[in-house]
Amino acid sequence: SLESLDVRDYFASIGIYFIAAYRTFPSATRILISLQRLKFATPFMHNVWSQFNNKKINAQKELTSYEKIKLNFNSKIEIKNFSFFFQNKKNKILDNLNINFEIGKIYGIKGPSGGGKTTLLNILSGLIYPKNGSLLIDSIEIDFNNLKKYQKFISYVPQSTFLFDASIAQNINFNLDEKNPKKIEKINKLINKLSLDEKISQLKDGVNTRVGERGVNLSGGQIQRIGIARALYHEPKLLILDESTNAIEKDIEEKVVSYLSTIKKDKIIIIAAHRE
Repeated sequence: SLESLDVRDYFASIGIYFIAAYRTFPSATRILISLQRLKFATPFMHNVWSQFNNKKINAQKELTSYEKIKLNFNSKIEIKNFSFFFQNKKNKILDNLNINFEIGKIYGIKGPSGGGKTTLLNILSGLIYPKNGSLLIDSIEIDFNNLKKYQKFISYVPQSTFLFDASIAQNINFNLDEKNPKKIEKINKLINKLSLDEKISQLKDGVNTRVGERGVNLSGGQIQRIGIARALYHEPKLLILDESTNAIEKDIEEKVVSYLSTIKKDKIIIIAAHRE
C-alpha cells in the first residue's frame, strides 16, 4: 500500500542519515580533539608571542652585546658539583656530579630510561639549568650572558629527527643554495661517510629527492643518519647524540661511529644509548 511504502521510505532515509553520521563521526571527533588542544595551547602561544615581541624590541641591543662576548672552546667542558631535581620531586636526578669532557674524545652515556641521561644532555646543551653547581667551558662559567654564544658550538641530535617535506639536501642544510658547488660537495661527503650513498644513488633525483612528510619515504635508520648529517654539516665543537642511532642497523652504526672517531680531533662527541 502507499502507507506502507511511505514508512519504508521513511526508515530508509533514517538509515542513510545514520550511515552518514557514522562515517563522519571519526572526523568530527578529530576536529573536537584539535579544538581542545588549541584551547589548551592558547595561553602558551600568548606567552611565546609575548616573548617574541619583547625580543624584537630589544633585538639590536641584544645583538650588540652578543657580538661583544668572547668565548673560546679549545680544551674542555667541566661540570662541577652539579645537582638537579624536578619540582615536587624529593629524589635528585643528578646529585653533586663532577665530570670533565675533553676535546678530541668520544664519550658514551649508558643507562635505563629515567636514569638522568637526557637531563644531563639538556644541561650540557644549556636547555635547563642545574639547581646547584656550574658548567664551564675552558674554565669560563656559562651563564645567561654567554649562553647563546656557547650554544653556537653545539649540535644536538634527538632520537626522533624531524624531516620536512623537502629534498634530502635541504633537510641537511636548511639554507641550501643549490647553485653553490661547495655546499653540495659537503653534503655528498657526509652522505658517503654516513653510508647513505647506496640508498640515495638508487633514487631518481639523488640528493634532490623529496623525503615526504616526516621522511615517510625513508627508513628510521636513514632518517636518523640524515639527522646526524644535519648536525655535522655545521661543524660543531660539541656533538650530542641522544639515542639517535638506535634505529640504525648494527653494521652501519659501527661505520657511523668509526667515522665520528676520525673527526673527533677538534670536537667533543657524546653518545647516549640504552644498549652497549
